[in-house]
Amino acid sequence: MNPVFKSLPRLIRLRLVTLRALAGLFIGLERAAQSLWPLGLWVCAFFTLWLLQIPQWFGAAAENGAAVIFAIGFIVILARCLFRLRLPDHADITRRIEQDNHLLHRPLSGLEDNLANPSDSQTRHLWQHWREKLAPALRALRWPHPRPVFAGIDPYALRGLALFVLLIAFVAAGGTWESRLRHGIAPFVFEAGNAPSENVVLWITPPPYTGKPQIVLKGFGKKENPVEIPEGSIVKARVNGWIGTPELVFGDKAYKLESFGKGSYGLEKPAEPAGTIAIRQMIVPRSRWFITYIADQPPSVEITGEPQIQSKGEIILPLSVQDDYSVESMSARVDLDKLVENNLLGKEVVDTRSVMSPARTAMEFKPEFDLAWHPWAGQPVKISIEVKDHKGQTASVKDIKLTLPERPFRNPVAKKLVDLRKRLIWTPEAASGNVAHELESILVQPDLYHGDKVVFLSLRVAISRLTRHDAPNVVASTISLLWDTALRIEDGNFSLAQRDLRDAQR
Repeated sequence: MNPVFKSLPRLIRLRLVTLRALAGLFIGLERAAQSLWPLGLWVCAFFTLWLLQIPQWFGAAAENGAAVIFAIGFIVILARCLFRLRLPDHADITRRIEQDNHLLHRPLSGLEDNLANPSDSQTRHLWQHWREKLAPALRALRWPHPRPVFAGIDPYALRGLALFVLLIAFVAAGGTWESRLRHGIAPFVFEAGNAPSENVVLWITPPPYTGKPQIVLKGFGKKENPVEIPEGSIVKARVNGWIGTPELVFGDKAYKLESFGKGSYGLEKPAEPAGTIAIRQMIVPRSRWFITYIADQPPSVEITGEPQIQSKGEIILPLSVQDDYSVESMSARVDLDKLVENNLLGKEVVDTRSVMSPARTAMEFKPEFDLAWHPWAGQPVKISIEVKDHKGQTASVKDIKLTLPERPFRNPVAKKLVDLRKRLIWTPEAASGNVAHELESILVQPDLYHGDKVVFLSLRVAISRLTRHDAPNVVASTISLLWDTALRIEDGNFSLAQRDLRDAQR
């Protein structure tokens, strides 16, 4: 620090430091404005073109060309301006303060001087006298102020005209000014936010069973507002214009679009798990959206209570099912328990029914199964329940063990037919002749079945089958015929009609 400056009072030194800082700031801003004003005119000109959408009048090539010219010009002009820019030094700042205060003989610059002959008393006396005269002048220094800089370099005020036209363009653009500028700066990267381009469109169609509407995507999405895409959705992309073959990108996986003609491309494929979905062309994204891929979860099923047996042998199973969209069907499979050693007639039963459950909500229902007709009635069985969603995913409950209930009969003839039927089930070959003989004894007593012609014909057919055929399938059909005959004798047509109605409803 200069001895003269150091010897000044503290308040004067603080004032000088502040004056120098302000003067340096003003000089720097003035020189930056003088140097960078051509860059401002360049930006104003192109912003005006984009706000008024003038390049779009001439097509995509003009839009892309204008963006490239703007970028090249911006870089060149900025480089030249920065090359010419000279920051103020200490002498420039000191001289500016002297000029703004109209100080003669550059007294502030003298603060930087040193005595040539400090040992001479006369010289030191003169130096001290000058320093005492300088102190009042330093206290009276005024604050520096910025100077106009464009009067000399822009005498016709073209800058004002440029700003005026730019203001008109902003007014004409209205609420779309931001999107127009973004699209103009990089038409092949950004899509207009409030007026998305029709050149890049994505249609996402969720599976019908989800109940979700079709999604149409244009432009660019925001990370904080991702698009939910259910598993199994079909993505259909259409792209027009620009250079090169566009790609549909799921995260890091890219798929080239097919050409539909000059400058037109398209692709249709299932959605894939990813965080983003984009259209990329020449390595540059033309559209991008953040997505949430919703995987289809498998359904669930559980038994909520003990099986209930109804008066006529029906089984009610209390179940609870749930799926993220809907359970499509439920199947019940009945198998003979391995504890049964005899080879009984009959096959496993699979009863499949439609289910309409609400999405993401547990639904309790009690399906009823009438299996008293089955040859295994009265025997231990295992029931397995399986539910399936629309995607084909399944869940099951296995090995519900119970004794398959039998239907009680009050009519003695019906009871007799059911007993004969059981004998055929247990020993089909040995019992066929005896069962046919006993059926004959019932047939010749029409009073037992009130002369019902249908019962008469059924018994006659059963006897004929047992006496003339011994094939397993013939015995199985006879067992079924005897069951229907027993139901008719017990309830008339009611039970058979009720069964047909239940089958039709299912």
